[in-house]
Amino acid sequence: MVGGLRVRKPFVAVVAALAVSFGGLLVGTAAPAMAASCDSGGGTNWSITHLGPNSDGSGSKQAVTTANNWGGDNACLFVPGSTDAFAGSFLVENQPSAAYNGNVLAFPDTNIGCEGGYCTWKSGLPAQMSASPNPVLSWTYSTANAAPDSRYDVLIDNEFSAACSGTNPAPNANIAIYLGVSSSYTKLGLASTNPVLIDGQLWYTLHVRDSAANGGYNYKTEFSAVNPPSGGVSGLDLGAFYTWVGNNDASWDYGSNYLPPADCLQNIGTGFELWRDGFGLASTGTWISGLGPVTATPSASPSPTATPSSTPSATPTPSPADSATSTPTPAPSPTDTPTDTSSPTPSASPTSS
Repeated sequence: MVGGLRVRKPFVAVVAALAVSFGGLLVGTAAPAMAASCDSGGGTNWSITHLGPNSDGSGSKQAVTTANNWGGDNACLFVPGSTDAFAGSFLVENQPSAAYNGNVLAFPDTNIGCEGGYCTWKSGLPAQMSASPNPVLSWTYSTANAAPDSRYDVLIDNEFSAACSGTNPAPNANIAIYLGVSSSYTKLGLASTNPVLIDGQLWYTLHVRDSAANGGYNYKTEFSAVNPPSGGVSGLDLGAFYTWVGNNDASWDYGSNYLPPADCLQNIGTGFELWRDGFGLASTGTWISGLGPVTATPSASPSPTATPSSTPSATPTPSPADSATSTPTPAPSPTDTPTDTSSPTPSASPTSS
């Protein structure tokens, strides 16, 4: 339904209330994510991770992998390792217990940029729209072992703001790229009509005004794959979606130009919106290039944490064809003692990650 209202997630931090520089991760004071019951097998609500490297030398971007239980669920994640060799992979290791109510209950994801009081180090974000940011994303995932009663969608989330500095920018727009769903787009109220051709593929489109209680986004454009890919995408040109919106938003309801040149791309996340359950969903790696080069320092090989007791299948371990052979410095675990070594405010212009 074009022009409908939809509740979107509030911007909450994915970490406990801190105001420190944590292994290069800038974290501002903000509320923690809702607690999840994680078992002793390595489950966590959040973890500092790194995206996988790309063959062009970019990649190894610092990221945050989080259960994101902002909608009232209690998803808990198993994160097999924090270095770029694991590319931010995670597994929903428990059966989230919140009842289906027609809304998204959690968004376990791996993300870079600034959101909810934190900024990942050298992400290349925020990136002003006047500079035509053109991130290229590859992401592999598995839905084969999802619990039979699960309802979920597979989402690449793109956040925008008129604020181009600070760790908690107020959102004013969102571009949501859905790669698949558990049932059908129609049953979840997502884009299911008006197909357009972007980056060589057909996508259903939907434009809505957001109704988040805290102000949320003013506008949201949804793209849903007409032919959902099986297990991931390779080299998806996210900038092509931003350009399409900029060239076509005048035809949508509520006016136009909701991605003006002065706005900034603030955050990119890959994960699963959980509408019910979701146990067994696995992200097996995210790689992003096009937001600036990365200088990685080779270090020791990564060693995964213990396998969780509730794992429904083998722990995901991504091995993309374009992975680099060097292994950058591992990120610290959330239990490490943080030290303040970075500026509390990210750069307003694209930088390397």
